[in-house]
Amino acid sequence: MRINKKSQLPSYFDADKYKAFSVLDDESLLQQLVKRLDIKSDYEMYDIEDINNILMEPVILEPNALHTLEDHKMKVESELLGPRLSSYVGVRPMELVTAFHLYKRCKEFSDSIDNNSELSFFSKFWMKQRHINTIPQEILDNDGSIYVEIDLDLDDKLIIDSLSRLIPEWRKEMGVLVSEEPVNSSWAVSRAKILDYKIIPLFDLLAWSEKTNNSITNGVLAVTLFPDGEYDSINIAQTIKPFLDKIFNFSSTEKFKREIS
Repeated sequence: MRINKKSQLPSYFDADKYKAFSVLDDESLLQQLVKRLDIKSDYEMYDIEDINNILMEPVILEPNALHTLEDHKMKVESELLGPRLSSYVGVRPMELVTAFHLYKRCKEFSDSIDNNSELSFFSKFWMKQRHINTIPQEILDNDGSIYVEIDLDLDDKLIIDSLSRLIPEWRKEMGVLVSEEPVNSSWAVSRAKILDYKIIPLFDLLAWSEKTNNSITNGVLAVTLFPDGEYDSINIAQTIKPFLDKIFNFSSTEKFKREIS
């Protein structure tokens, strides 16, 4: 249903309840974004009652909400398996299970070369010098990861400079696209915009419309969130919604976590 009147919105939505967000500290406010990003990532996991509860009590407080799944996984695995090397979002040492998987796939590829009678000895030799991530997709699944050797004996600046040069080249060579770009602004600037643009109540209303198969016009959103006329429907369409999309992605929230930690 197309909602073109404010009276058609759920009666329990109260924009004044969201004023509490302005006094939250940085970690608590970011916690609100992270929880809602969970909802956006998989709407199917949440039913309309979950969304209604958030509309009625919009401040969600969950201890340790900013701890990533990777942090928890590392803690559990360390207790079970003993010492492990450190890892961080997007970067981790290779695990034995990955090495075993690669071994099986690479052996299959190597055997196919050896069994090809049309290839010369030198052709077989050079084909086996290929980099792992250039092995055909049907043999080695390419999930956007790359396996590299890093010489830790070298200076940090040299290693980081090499990676900075190579990462865009590797993406191009492997046909990997960056799925999400983080918002460009700092957390301080973004925080101010999140509050000024009423990003969190806007997200909650859009989540409600998603779960109820309704469509809320930008005009209704404008009079509901900005009753004093600070922003109109054009501002919502051209500025505020694009900013919301930039804020609610994993890269942005991870960037903010690092800034405030």
